[in-house]
Amino acid sequence: MSIDYDHLRRVVAEMEQGAATTTKYSWLDLAQEILRMRKELRKIGIDLHETILCNGGTDIPVLQGITAQAKETKKQIDQILGDHDA
Repeated sequence: MSIDYDHLRRVVAEMEQGAATTTKYSWLDLAQEILRMRKELRKIGIDLHETILCNGGTDIPVLQGITAQAKETKKQIDQILGDHDA
């Protein structure tokens, strides 16, 4: 199932206002979407880790900047996923 995020945002906003609303999404649909996003974020994290390894120890300023940015982005992804020690 494809999630219509605009619709979902509207439903959440209505629920936050106290409105009794229903959505076309089941808990299973939402759980599957969360797992799909986690899987894709983990793949990005792996790619970033490989970038860090490839560029680590370089003295080329551009590559140092790319490595630093990759490290920070991977750290943020790990925090979003709850992998603080990764």
